[in-house]
Amino acid sequence: MYKLKEVNIKNFRGYREEKIKIPKEADIILLTGNNGLGKTSFFDAIEWGITGQIKRYKPPSNERNSECFLKNKHANEQGYVNIIFEDEEGREVYIKRTTKEDRGNDYNPGILEINQNLKGAITDILVKSNKEKDFEFNKSFNFSHLLSQELISDFVRNHETERYSVLSNLIGFKNYDAYSKKLKELRKECNTQYRGLEKESGEKEKEVIKLKEKVKNFTDKDGKDLKTKYSKISMEISLHNSIDNSIFSQDVIDMDKNEVLEILREEKNNLDKKNTSYKEKLNKIIDLQEGKKDYSKWCNQQKKLRRIKEALDKKSKINFIKKNYESDLNEQELKVKINNISKKIVDLEEIIVIIEKKDMNIMEKLDLLVEKEVEIKKRFNNKILNFEELNKEINDINKELDDIENKIEEISNIEKKLLVGAHNYFLKNSSAEKCPVCFKKIEIEVDDLVSDLKERLEKEGGKLIKNYLEQKEDIEDDLEYNINERDKIKEKIEDQYLKLKDEVFKDYKIILDLKEKLNEKMDNIKKVKFYLQELNLEGTSDNIFDKLKEIEAKNNKVLLNDNYKRYTINNNSENLGQLTNQLEKLDDKINTYQVKLHNLGIDNISELKDTFKKTEEKISKVDYKIEKINEIISELDSIIKAIEVSKDNDKLKKLKKEISIIKKKIEFLKKKEKELKKIEKEVPTVINEMTEEILSPYKKLANTIYQKINPQPIYTRMDWEIDSTGHNNGTLRLKMYSDDGKEANPSYIYSSAQVNVIVLSLFLSFALQQNWSKLDAIFMDDPVQNMDDINIFSWIDVIRNIIFKKANSKQIFISTHDRKLSNFMKTKFRMLDVFVLDFVGYDKTGSKIKKGML
Repeated sequence: MYKLKEVNIKNFRGYREEKIKIPKEADIILLTGNNGLGKTSFFDAIEWGITGQIKRYKPPSNERNSECFLKNKHANEQGYVNIIFEDEEGREVYIKRTTKEDRGNDYNPGILEINQNLKGAITDILVKSNKEKDFEFNKSFNFSHLLSQELISDFVRNHETERYSVLSNLIGFKNYDAYSKKLKELRKECNTQYRGLEKESGEKEKEVIKLKEKVKNFTDKDGKDLKTKYSKISMEISLHNSIDNSIFSQDVIDMDKNEVLEILREEKNNLDKKNTSYKEKLNKIIDLQEGKKDYSKWCNQQKKLRRIKEALDKKSKINFIKKNYESDLNEQELKVKINNISKKIVDLEEIIVIIEKKDMNIMEKLDLLVEKEVEIKKRFNNKILNFEELNKEINDINKELDDIENKIEEISNIEKKLLVGAHNYFLKNSSAEKCPVCFKKIEIEVDDLVSDLKERLEKEGGKLIKNYLEQKEDIEDDLEYNINERDKIKEKIEDQYLKLKDEVFKDYKIILDLKEKLNEKMDNIKKVKFYLQELNLEGTSDNIFDKLKEIEAKNNKVLLNDNYKRYTINNNSENLGQLTNQLEKLDDKINTYQVKLHNLGIDNISELKDTFKKTEEKISKVDYKIEKINEIISELDSIIKAIEVSKDNDKLKKLKKEISIIKKKIEFLKKKEKELKKIEKEVPTVINEMTEEILSPYKKLANTIYQKINPQPIYTRMDWEIDSTGHNNGTLRLKMYSDDGKEANPSYIYSSAQVNVIVLSLFLSFALQQNWSKLDAIFMDDPVQNMDDINIFSWIDVIRNIIFKKANSKQIFISTHDRKLSNFMKTKFRMLDVFVLDFVGYDKTGSKIKKGML
């Protein structure tokens, strides 16, 4: 069992930093001091540090959710509560909880550490292992360990369902309330199951009706005949060697006949595809046989046209050589010219790039152009230099003007400073005999003297300013002249630049045209050389045209042949065009025919006849196989239908058995549902009896304490009535009885002081007798408020007797704001071990506490 050994609080509620060590021998820890000094903040620290909440702030509100009130208002960092517990054997447990802000408020469980570990739960530490399922520590802490000022009145005056909830958490009978709910769930589950089974049974009975219709003409003899028929089919299929006979190795009734049928159909489909392929091939062979004569005619015509094309092509080349041959043309010189022109084009293109730049002015472009091109430099360099010199001179004149303006302003500022200084001087030195500026003897009033000084300064300063203004006017004239000169130069530069631009683009076009012509000439030279090489005239120069005439004469003889006269009517280029078109058409026809032969696997046209015969034979064989498979498939279909009926008959028998079993289950579940309903009705009575038995010891001790304090002379006995029939909404109704048996409700007839006594009695009864918590500590925050002296004295005697009789080994924490009461308690408890926390003051640094044993 654990007791508090040490409480460390930093930046929490009313505390800045406080360390409270509790002596191990202390029976009572007494907190005394005026209101507002931090006593309740101590209990807040204990409650929040252990449970992560403060019950009196539990109901949420807009105001609470927009405030940071756990952290001390004067602190710059988050606060924490660190509680050290110690058991009888000296083992310690550290619980530390740190505040955490979230969206403008810090009322939350904060960050919990148990023994410096962020993992873990308070329940694991402070609830006995055999009670963990029955108790939630956070819900049970208030009233089992802590009696706050708010709880005193709330418990009695709250609704009876809220009292029931508090009590169920305190003694752990909340789990009993779950019995009715569990029974109801079981009954509902029974109902769901048997209704599901009824639905399943109905569906199976519908299926039975359908199956009976299917098998009404089926007999056992039909089932035996199936094997004979199937054996015959098996033999026929085994003769068809393309199908694996192992598919018939299973028993005829058990095996999947549809699988066999699928194999047969697949085989038939394959044969159909093969037959279709053969027939398509046969049609293609017939098509090729019909075009055989045309193919021979195309081949002969192709040979003749190629000879004509070669003759016309040669004639075209001879004509080209005659037209373009130049014996003295130097190809190397032409290449040099083209290269030189290409370089010039590159240079011009670089100049054009600069000219067409849109983000530069003319002067910037000219700077780049002058660097690139010598000719441009000659044309523009002097003007650009003049322009830049004038620009520099204008800048110098502007600086000179600024200097003169600064001097004029400086003179004006000096006058003002002198006048102000003189005036201030005379005010401070009214008996001065000489002027601090001109050192003359003062013979007039100070104001007159300052006025006279002003006139003299204006006169002297005016002369200087006048000189400077005259200089400024001369400089401005020079500036205007230079600007005009610069603008004239700029205008000339711009005109000359536009001319340059036109010249560049004109030159660029001319040189491009020239390059195109030279390239064309170069292409002709190369073509002439190539044609000479084809005609075997390469290296000939002196008698080139004579040799061309000889070749041309031979070529003309070919063209004058009767077969080719129609190709020599028009000019040469038209002849070649016609001939090329005809050849292309012939080539396409011949190639198409040859591709068709190749696709059929025929290398030579002479093989067509033999291939035709072989294909016809294959088609005949495949047709026979397809016919046999169709017969087998038809017979197997009838067998499969008969087998399906046989299976339906077996399924019918199985379904009848299943329906019989389901009906027995439905009967069993309906019986169980009735039994559960009966038990469910009796549960509230049983729970009430169990609850009354559990609460009896608490009631007895509560009445003993109540009668000791004796707050009411007539109603001397306390009782309660519990009704758990509402399950989670059960009720606890408090009653008070007189000696003659009269009943009263304390919520309506008792004063605040009398309500205090009831709550104190109930609290001490539950706090002293609870057996689920490992925490041996009771906390009471100002428990005797509104009570009269006699009741208070009686209550103090109760506390003293509890400790004297050793009926309880718990630490008892009590606070009071009443100094007389605290002194009285110190007197009454003088024979006990009492540790006093005397709250003597409070400021921005927190509570001021004196600590010590009595």
